[in-house]
Order: sequence, then structure tokens, then C-alpha cells
Amino acid sequence: MIHRIRLALKGFLMGTADVIPGVSGGTMALIVGIYRQLVFSIRSIGLSLLRSIFKGAFWKAYFGRVVGAEPFKKPDALRTETPEERLERDAEIMAFLSVLGLGIIIAVLTMVKILPMLLQKYPWYMSSLFFGLVLASASIPYSMIKTRSSKALVALVLAALGTYALMGLQIKNSSMSRGDLLVRYDAAQTEALSLNPFINFTTTDEGKHKKLAMRVIPTGNFTVQPGGTATITVIALRAGEDGNLPAGSVMRADPAIPGVTVEQAAPLTGGTNTPLWFVFLAGAIAICAMILPGVSGSFLLLMLGQYGYILHKVYSLVYERNTDVLSIVLVFIAGIIVGILAFSRLLNFLLERYHDLTMAALTGLMIGSLRKLWPFREFEGQNEINVLPAQFDSTTGITIACFAAGFLVIVVMTLLSRNKENTAS
Repeated sequence: MIHRIRLALKGFLMGTADVIPGVSGGTMALIVGIYRQLVFSIRSIGLSLLRSIFKGAFWKAYFGRVVGAEPFKKPDALRTETPEERLERDAEIMAFLSVLGLGIIIAVLTMVKILPMLLQKYPWYMSSLFFGLVLASASIPYSMIKTRSSKALVALVLAALGTYALMGLQIKNSSMSRGDLLVRYDAAQTEALSLNPFINFTTTDEGKHKKLAMRVIPTGNFTVQPGGTATITVIALRAGEDGNLPAGSVMRADPAIPGVTVEQAAPLTGGTNTPLWFVFLAGAIAICAMILPGVSGSFLLLMLGQYGYILHKVYSLVYERNTDVLSIVLVFIAGIIVGILAFSRLLNFLLERYHDLTMAALTGLMIGSLRKLWPFREFEGQNEINVLPAQFDSTTGITIACFAAGFLVIVVMTLLSRNKENTAS
């Protein structure tokens, strides 16, 4: 049984990595030494396995392997010739995926309780952390290019430029609510107050947002003099209709700013839920990263503008018992199932037939996507733009420290993975 516990723990590490943008579940599979077995098991899901599950002998072999004491067999030991051997192989594969999947699910349900709050409360610090994770992770698919030819270089550059342009389409912000807040600043203060997108404003609603308060940020830089007021435009940090807060919702700065009171005179509007077809597509694309070292499924969700949206819906369903989001979560899961059974085969084909070009394109994709993760941002009208920090203060210092931490995490993981014999090749 100790082997099953160890495998579940490896699944927990993979699940944790899958939830964090920039950390690849595939990379974690490399580090813990189960990458080849994972890829083999996913590839083996097909008609043969579907036929096996209708046989009583399959389930007897399956449960025997789930609770068994012997380690799961390696791919090389799962050659089949007779129908009986194929049935045993299918049971072995499903038992392996079940134990591993249990660990992944536990990790996802654990991390989904933590990350949404961090993303809502510290959006730019988390962006900086993810920036470091993704930047360092780009070296992983690049290192897997066997022959660095001119074709591979062209694929890398084109993918980077194309992704960079795609990240500038402002897909994400179009589904977020906006509105105005009136900020009053106490006359007893001695210095002007500077408000910028690093400042959060949050509800104190004890109902719908009790556990995960809706937060909004200024769309630019605003200055309020002591004894003065300012009307500032804000945007929600989470996509969807949840951001359409009614007029009169009590707002406050978070963390609290001495001398500041905030009023919301009009409702926030413009927040729209993601269409279900796009939720399905996002799930199908994101799950493919599980078999690609260096590419994070959560990173792909972030690139598609759906990371915070999906994360919050899962949180709301599991921890707030909000059945209104059940359809969204089920459609996302359906996308995951279809993606791992269908689209992953296309990726496997590309890796087998055009390995170097595929790895080069993945490297370019990750580099180009950094535009979306740049932590220093302002808004021009409806568009979010990247800027350099206006000054080096404590906020800027913490942001840079988060970047360094994320970068070092991947460096350490990469060094550990090099000590494992089970590599992607």
C-alpha cells in the first residue's frame, strides 16, 4: 500500500503544479519520475479500454491493482498479445491513473481554496510571481530541442511574436465590470494620497461575497489632496456577472488607508460570464499541458483570460455550495475529458513527427505570453497597458522579490529533474 500512497503524493504535487500558472504538471511528472508512465497511460485510453470496462474480470483486476502492494508496472512491461493480457494491461493503466488522479484532485481542491484569495488581494504580486515562473519555464521546452536549426529558430520567433500580439487583444478586460467610486480624504492628513492599480477596494458584503470578497482596482493613477475628494474609475479583478455590484455596496480600501472613506453611488456594470463554448474550449486546451513539460495548464487558462474566472467558479461550487455555477464547472470538466482524449493525441503526433519545431513553438508561446503577466499596468480607456514602475518603493521591491522567487522555483525544479532517468525523450 505504501506504493499507492507515494503515487497519490506524486499526484498531489502534480495537481499543485497544474493549478499554479507557470509550473507544469508535466515538469513535476518528470521530477517525480512518472512522466513516461503518465504519457503511456494517457495514450492507451481507447476502444480497447472501453470494451474492457464492461467485463467483470476487468474490475476484479482493477480493484486488485488499486489496493495491491506491488509497484505499478512500467510501460515496457505492459506488452500485450492475448485478450487476457490486454485486459490486465487496461486494469493496470486505469488503477495507475485512478491513484494518481486522486492525489491530483485533492491538490486542486486544496489550492483552489487558497489561490483565488491571493489573486484577488495581491493581483500584481501574483502576476510578478507567475512572470518569474513562466520566464524560467520557457527554458524547459527550449532545452528539449534536439537540433537548433534555422527552422526551429523561425518557429520560436513567429510563435513569440504571434502570442505577444494575441496577448494585446484585451480579451480579458471586456468581461469585467467597471464603475466609479467617490474617495474622500481626511483634512487632518499631511500628504496627498496617491491611488494606483496596486490599491484594492473590496466589498464588506456578508452574503454572496462573504468568503471571497469582490475586489476592484483603479484604472489609472489618481491623487487626492487632504480634505479633498476624487471620483475614480475602477475595474473588477474577476470576470463575470459577479462584478456587477449594485449601487450602495459598502466599499473600503484593502488594506485600510488612514483617513480614507469610500462610497459607491452607482452600480458597477459590464461584467459578463464567459460563454459555455469558450469554457469548454479552455478546458480542452489547458489539460493538454499535463503531458507537456514546461507548459502549464493554468498558464494556458491565464493566456485565454479564464484562469481567475474558472478558479473562482470551482471555489464557489466546492466551498460555498453555489449550485448556480455547476453548469460552468461541468462544461469545463467535459472540455478536460475531450481534450485529454482527443487533442492530446494531436500534440503527441506533433511531438513525434515535428519534435523540434513543436518545442521551439512552445518556447516562443511562453515568451510571447509574458506580455499578459507583466505586473506593472495601467489603463487607457478600456485597454490595459504595461508600464515601467514610476518609482522604486516598497511595493515595487516586493513585486521584484516575487518575480525572483518564481524564477528560482523553476530553476530548482529543473535541476532536480535532471537527476531523474525518466526524461521526456
